[in-house]
Amino acid sequence: MKRIFSRVSTAVLLCLISSNLAVSQNILEAQADSVYAFIESNYRTNWDAIPDSARKLLKISREMEDRQKEADANKFLGVYYFRTSNQDSSIYHYQQAANINEELGNTLEQAKNTLNIGMSYQNLGEFEKTIEFSLEAARYFEEVEDFKGMAIVYNMVGSVYYYQSRYTEAVEFMQKYLEHAEKADDIFEIASANQNLGAVLTAAERELEAIPYLAKASQLHKETGNDLGVATNSINVGTIYFNNGEFKQAIPYFEEGYKGGKSSGNARVLLEAISNLSGAYLNIGEDRKALEFAEEGIEVATNSGDQYMQMLIYQNKANALYNLGDFEEAFTALGVYQEVKDSVINQENLERIAELETQYETEQKERQIAELETERAQQELTIQQNRMLQSGLGGVVILLIIVGFLWQSKVKERELTYKVEQLEVEKEIQAERARISRDLHDNVGAQLVNIISGIDLFERYKNTSKEKESEQVLNSLKEEAKTSIGQLRDTIWALKSDEQTSQTFVDHVNNYLNNVEKISELSVETSLNDLKDIYLSPTQSLNIFRIIQEATQNTLKHSGATTFQVSGSLEGTQVLLTIYDNGSFKTSNENGTGSGMGNMKKRAKDAGAEILVDTSGDGTRITLEFPATEKSKFSETV
Repeated sequence: MKRIFSRVSTAVLLCLISSNLAVSQNILEAQADSVYAFIESNYRTNWDAIPDSARKLLKISREMEDRQKEADANKFLGVYYFRTSNQDSSIYHYQQAANINEELGNTLEQAKNTLNIGMSYQNLGEFEKTIEFSLEAARYFEEVEDFKGMAIVYNMVGSVYYYQSRYTEAVEFMQKYLEHAEKADDIFEIASANQNLGAVLTAAERELEAIPYLAKASQLHKETGNDLGVATNSINVGTIYFNNGEFKQAIPYFEEGYKGGKSSGNARVLLEAISNLSGAYLNIGEDRKALEFAEEGIEVATNSGDQYMQMLIYQNKANALYNLGDFEEAFTALGVYQEVKDSVINQENLERIAELETQYETEQKERQIAELETERAQQELTIQQNRMLQSGLGGVVILLIIVGFLWQSKVKERELTYKVEQLEVEKEIQAERARISRDLHDNVGAQLVNIISGIDLFERYKNTSKEKESEQVLNSLKEEAKTSIGQLRDTIWALKSDEQTSQTFVDHVNNYLNNVEKISELSVETSLNDLKDIYLSPTQSLNIFRIIQEATQNTLKHSGATTFQVSGSLEGTQVLLTIYDNGSFKTSNENGTGSGMGNMKKRAKDAGAEILVDTSGDGTRITLEFPATEKSKFSETV
């Protein structure tokens, strides 16, 4: 009886354990389903909620030993890190998801995650790895005959080659993109593939081959109701005809772009269509139509704040008015064109150009520094290893050999340290060159553009009855030339030596302000002698001097002041430079954010200075504060 009871009790116990395990599994499954549903509902709207939920799903899936949910949790984390620009973490989780899906035989999900790895490498700028993982994904998509997936892969590979200006490969893969989009019978992908293939052929200077693809893309976008796509591709076709001198053939495509730009509400696309229409009508002699489109474009550009398109369209307006014989209005339009052009040039465009010109050299220096640092670290490791070896050896001869080796190693380390320091100096010199180059671009370059435009206008007027206007243009050219020479002298002054004492700087400021006092009614006072032992880099000298110039010009033009003062003092380790006038503070707009003030703030930043503007008292006070420096590292000619 006892044995029977024992067997029954054991059976009941096992049954209870099994039942409890089933209940626990059901609870975990319910939790996993709840978390999964939460992630999917917030997947595209509430990114902040994704990582905690995905990690929770990852934990539950491992407890359940549910590999598919574990793969999905990794995928969700991969997407989150991809969207938040943490590409290394993104790659890790996508790879985990791909590995699990490979283990489960889920080839489609393996393909998607492998493609995502390629996209992460693309964001890191590692294009060879992008291509490697993308083509691996293409093989998986091919296994399951997912033509749309293959199309997406070939589009990405073609885009990478396009960005690398490898147009032969780009065309090849965009053709594959189109082929597989057509196999997938996806009208949206087919439209995109035609558009991209047309764009790549255009970049490869095979414009006439691009036309049928761009036209097809426009047609498909029309079928799907994509007005912006219609407009963009129509304008691209029109531009090809325009650039080949076939202006009449270009006009219908620009008109199609005009309609699409209006219906899509995209101001930039609309402005491109208007500008091109105006230019095309100018080239076929229909100046009145060109003027009508120019007037409309100016209104749209002004309302949208698009200065670049405003500049282009004002030029068309000036040309149309000139052709129509309205020279006075043409002169006015050309003047506005030049003002807008100056504004565009004086913004960040030339600064970006200057930085791009030196980016390669700077990056090369950084790579060399990194390589030398690695070599030095390896040398240090060798030294440490040999020190340990020394403690275990008793022979005097061996000890002497080791000491000699250590001495040589130390010498080598010092040489490497010196090389690193030299490269750091070269890098700083390169940065100085870039900043000086940018100053030349921003100032002298802009003035020379003004002079060239003025000469062009003078050439137009000199053989007409507009003698007065011609004389005005000529006088303006003289002033522009004088200004350019003055700005060039300032830059050369800043470059004469690698460092300048403040006395050199003070002399230059005094000379400038003395000239200002002679040609104006301002009473100018300077007090800068307290700064005689301060050293300034070329960038500091030039930018601080430009700030003084800008402040002086603002005072002369806008404030109505009678007194102008520049003073400097040394407060501990900080230099304080104060510019004061007793006039009223005015800028080009009401809130004091005009281009003059913006330029001063930008130059202060470049000089490593803080700038403060105070208008609360009986005038305007501009204070610059920057660290006082002893003789610094700039010991080589910039």
